[in-house]
Amino acid sequence: MAKIMQSINLRKYLLLVGIVLIIIGIILAPYDQFKTNIKPEKVSFTSQNVNFPGQSDNLTITGNLYFPQNYNASQFYPAVVLVHGINDRAERFHHMAVEFVRRNFITLAINLRGHQDSQGICTLSAYEPWDIMGAATYLLNHYNISNLGLVGHSLGGMSSIRAAHNDSRFNATVVMGPPVSVDLLISRFISDIILVDEYLPYLSFHANLSDPYERDIRSPINWVNESKPKNFFFVLGGLDNAATPEEALLLIINASGNTSAEVNVAYGNFSAGNRTMLKMYPGIDHGGEPTAPEIIVDTVLWVENALNVTNGNLTLNDLIQWNFNPYWRTLITVGFLICIFPGISYICTSILNPNRIEQPTIASSLKTKKKILSLGIYAGIFIGASVLTFPVMRILEYVAWSPYNIAGFLVNILTIQGSFVAIGLVLLLYFEKRSYNATWIDFGLNKSTTLRATLIGIAISALLVFGFFYVPNLPTSFISFPRDWGAYLLIFLNFLLVSFIGELCLRGLIQTKLYKERSRLKNWFNLFFIAIVGGLIQGVATFFIVWPAATFSFSYAGFTISIPLAALVGGIVVFTLFGLLNAWIFHKTKHVLPAAIVQATMICWFLTSFMVML
Repeated sequence: MAKIMQSINLRKYLLLVGIVLIIIGIILAPYDQFKTNIKPEKVSFTSQNVNFPGQSDNLTITGNLYFPQNYNASQFYPAVVLVHGINDRAERFHHMAVEFVRRNFITLAINLRGHQDSQGICTLSAYEPWDIMGAATYLLNHYNISNLGLVGHSLGGMSSIRAAHNDSRFNATVVMGPPVSVDLLISRFISDIILVDEYLPYLSFHANLSDPYERDIRSPINWVNESKPKNFFFVLGGLDNAATPEEALLLIINASGNTSAEVNVAYGNFSAGNRTMLKMYPGIDHGGEPTAPEIIVDTVLWVENALNVTNGNLTLNDLIQWNFNPYWRTLITVGFLICIFPGISYICTSILNPNRIEQPTIASSLKTKKKILSLGIYAGIFIGASVLTFPVMRILEYVAWSPYNIAGFLVNILTIQGSFVAIGLVLLLYFEKRSYNATWIDFGLNKSTTLRATLIGIAISALLVFGFFYVPNLPTSFISFPRDWGAYLLIFLNFLLVSFIGELCLRGLIQTKLYKERSRLKNWFNLFFIAIVGGLIQGVATFFIVWPAATFSFSYAGFTISIPLAALVGGIVVFTLFGLLNAWIFHKTKHVLPAAIVQATMICWFLTSFMVML
């Protein structure tokens, strides 16, 4: 078996297969921009509190503005404002916006505060209604608008209900899968709201959800009956978990005043402005609601009826047939994952030849007892540093400085943990030098190759960033670069520092003692073993970091899981995967720096691209 594997150029064939899958996926990708010549233009306006202008924060909000194809500036048009959900962007509503435009609407899809390039921070619908009201003012002040409708998804749905509650200029409100109450939403996932309040300051999120008022302004169900939104349509996918049908129906009862209201039954009249309905769509999940063809049809017709716009009937066959091929993302992602190892291998061997680097010798010379002792000391240092991390954060009242909440929180955690690990590391290096006569070569540091090793880390990071955060999302929904370059740079430098400490320990103190040159198959088993050891240590460390939340739990998929247990399992899985990639990079380069840069880049881009900016 080993001889067969040795004779096959596995690297070349894997790379070829991966590239072919990526090409097929790109061919199948929905190139939406070629389906229609309806193109949006970027606009900006200021947030506004219509009822209390003095309270407005006047943030600059951006959006995509769509005009009818034969737009005439002297003519009056109906208009609709489209509002995305949390950690999303205006492009989410591109398909629906195009259909509204084809029905002669002016359409404005906005980026809520803290999203895309809009100013401010996300406030979970406390102030997002100001952004929506600002959009209405912008449209009414700059264009001839005959009537105005509003459509919101998730966070945008919550905010749209409150905007319609405050702003009588909206004569139709459609919401898709919004949480109807912060209390109900949190209670389904987290055992105690005190946990949320305890951690919010560390996330730079200034809200006290133990305060009934703070929850009230984020809970449409509590105030929708005070001023009923005009012509209110609640859309709920059958697989949506942001709101249950029972919760959504309770909101409809409050909005309509009909205590016997039922699902899929309309109440009231469009002409009177009190048409109300909750409609369920089986098989559609939360994220798919804004682009589901049947929901687009019903939304457009609802808004037209509410605004007294006569455009005739609309069916699924009348919509632009977008490419909804479900496999293109999978093909691209799988293809890219297949390309990672051979691609990195080619980069490593072309920039840095590991055969020319002085090889660590400690793995073959060190006895098993000493290896176990060294590993045990390191694990003790790492876990001990983790135990101290959160108490020190509390003592110092050290909160997140970053505009990216999750990223900033973890930056602080890793900084404190890394500081303690670094102190222990110095002592451990001294111990190993005295006991094993270990040199810097044994820890993957070689001055003559540092520059080339750095180039390898940057090249691999660029490959991973492009693949993970751009290629799988081609062509219309790619993740944009973080708005705050300065904050991103600081986060990255911090992660690089703490990742270097972690990689120095994991590679220098573990891998150099465990790794042995073997056949290709045995080599892979060896790398898996090293990655698992590192993942176990980091998982246990993560467990102890969140130990102060041991009395709390959260629910997912019908299971109740304690937070420390989730941290343990999640930490083991995540860091084992990182460890496998980084152990392999270390094996190829015999240098710790590329792996440290790669790990820092992966974590940084994940946090700053996929976590909402609070």
